[in-house]
Amino acid sequence: MPTDKQYVDDTHPIHTKLKGMKRQIELAAKSGIEFHVQVAEHYKKSYYDVKVYENMRSAEDYFYNRTEIKPRGRKRLIKIDAGVLTVIREQMGELVP
Repeated sequence: MPTDKQYVDDTHPIHTKLKGMKRQIELAAKSGIEFHVQVAEHYKKSYYDVKVYENMRSAEDYFYNRTEIKPRGRKRLIKIDAGVLTVIREQMGELVP
């Protein structure tokens, strides 16, 4: 398995073969960090992923500004780090009288 030092060294022959593959290798080894924006159309249904991001800023921007939920639904932003799921934000839809 290649090490981080091999990714930094541009002259290493394995670097040219694996250029751009570091993220896929991290996810396959479950050592990478992902941010998922999920929604549930109705509070009784399970969540499904709308978008997956590598950084928190882009995920929060999508969570707050672009994800719409139905009045009885909910949405949440979760972080997956090395296979451990953490809920960062969760928001319920608001019922309008």
